[in-house]
Amino acid sequence: MMRNHNLVIQYEGGAKRRVKRERPRVYISRKFAGRTTSSLLQEGQTVVRLLENSGIEPVDPLLSHFPNQVVPDHLYDRVIDTSFEQELGLSKEDVVRQCKELLESCDAVLILTGDEVSSGTWLEFGYARYKLDIPVVVVSSNPATWTAVEASYVASTVASAVAWLKQYFFSLEGEVSPQC
Repeated sequence: MMRNHNLVIQYEGGAKRRVKRERPRVYISRKFAGRTTSSLLQEGQTVVRLLENSGIEPVDPLLSHFPNQVVPDHLYDRVIDTSFEQELGLSKEDVVRQCKELLESCDAVLILTGDEVSSGTWLEFGYARYKLDIPVVVVSSNPATWTAVEASYVASTVASAVAWLKQYFFSLEGEVSPQC
C-alpha cells in the first residue's frame, strides 16, 4: 500500500482542493542565514539527488527565489543575511508567501540543519506539523527536547532521513519502523 501522496489537499486562499500527482513531494528546509548561496546550493544538490533516486520529488525553496531557478553570478558566493531578499527584489512577505505556498504543495518536510536551526526553519516546522499535518523529518545528531518529541522522525544523517521518507511513502505494509 502506498501512502496517500497522490491525493493532496492544497490551500489556496483558504480553499481546499485535491490534486493528483505521481510522486510525493518533500520540502527541503535548512538554515540560510550566515551561509553562502553556493554552499546551500551544493547541499541542496546532494539532497535533491538522494530524494530523486528514492522516487521522491524534491522542493528546494532557495531555488524558488531566483527567476528560472538560476542564481546570478554576483550572488553565488554571497553570504545570506537580512538584506538578501532585497537584492532579489523580494519583500519579507514575498518570501514567506512563497515558502508557505511551497509547503502547502508538499507531502513532508526534511529539515537538514536540526542542530543549528533558524527562526524560519522552526516556523516551517510548525506550519508543516501543526497547520498542514504533514510529517517533519529532522537531521540532527543531538536533537533538542521539542524536536525529539514532535518531529515525525529524527535522523542522524541525511541518507537515513531519506530512507525513512522512502519507507514512509512506499512501504508495502503501510507502517514505518522507527529505525531505517
